[in-house]
Amino acid sequence: MPVRDAAPYVADALAGVRAQTFGDFELIVVDDASTDGSRAILARCDDPRLVVVHNDRHLGLTASLNRGLARARADLVARHDADDRSHPDRLARQVAVMRARPELALLGSRGRLIDERGRVAGIFDRPVDPHGIRWYQMFDNAFAHGSVMFRRAVVVDALGGYDESFAWAQDWELWGRVLRRHEAANLPDRLLDYRTHAASVTVRSREPARDREYVRRIIAVNVESTVGLTLAPAEIDLLAGFIFGLERHAVAPYLALVERLVRAFHARYPAALPAGEPASTLGLQLDVLAARARPSGRGTALAVYAAALRRRPSFGRTLPLSRVVARVVLGPRGIDWLRGLGFGRPVPGAATGPSR
Repeated sequence: MPVRDAAPYVADALAGVRAQTFGDFELIVVDDASTDGSRAILARCDDPRLVVVHNDRHLGLTASLNRGLARARADLVARHDADDRSHPDRLARQVAVMRARPELALLGSRGRLIDERGRVAGIFDRPVDPHGIRWYQMFDNAFAHGSVMFRRAVVVDALGGYDESFAWAQDWELWGRVLRRHEAANLPDRLLDYRTHAASVTVRSREPARDREYVRRIIAVNVESTVGLTLAPAEIDLLAGFIFGLERHAVAPYLALVERLVRAFHARYPAALPAGEPASTLGLQLDVLAARARPSGRGTALAVYAAALRRRPSFGRTLPLSRVVARVVLGPRGIDWLRGLGFGRPVPGAATGPSR
């Protein structure tokens, strides 16, 4: 658990880990030179399972993650963020699955969105089957960073941990390397409460040019390793629009490129055709694209849906109908209304959501 100026939330995060029904763990907290009282909160935590590593100077998230991994002794390592909260059975569920399925190198989960005060604000989903995960990794992070458990032998010993040339989206890059040689999954259980707030690393200190370059690098490598296609720079920029948003005029070429990826994916993974999840995941991706396309509004959202259905009418079976109606008829207020009923949209992309 890396900590950097997380005083309002870190006590809650610690309490959630200490309350796990699976108690045989060591909690390694890397304090990245916090200046807001986080260090004092950690010092007050009287638990022999807690190991606190203090950085003498601010190293950043990626280097702090690797410093924590260097101290990890267990065969299985779970990630946690200092402002999130885990379900009490999280470790027990994940340990049981990892022990029962030795082929898995990485295991995440779905979860809930919570606000600054810990109130549930919605849900987030990620694909759960291997084909859905491999498909989604070409566009976005298929795992919520704070939800994952992985095998130390793979992530640390074989792959060397996080790539420190990535100050952001470092987990998305790492999971792509894991998937090239190993299997991974997400549990459908909502085992993580992901906190959204203005001080999150994913919100503050954004550097758009740098962040876009990180995404471009990840997309290019993941597409080539997943379906064997080498994309042109313009095509990589189109796919990056899933995270950063597309201009309305770029929607048609984006969908044409997605269609090409669908054909290549099914050629490489024919078992994915009857599996269903890549198709349903694509439906959710189209809905997210409608929300992010510019200029924002009901007209643009309708244009995205219409263009998708013209290209492939079968998309109509995978689009989330209630959200489509709410977005087209009521606009952003309709989506807020759905979220108020507990039907929140997935956490945004690797960069803007679970990649802290």
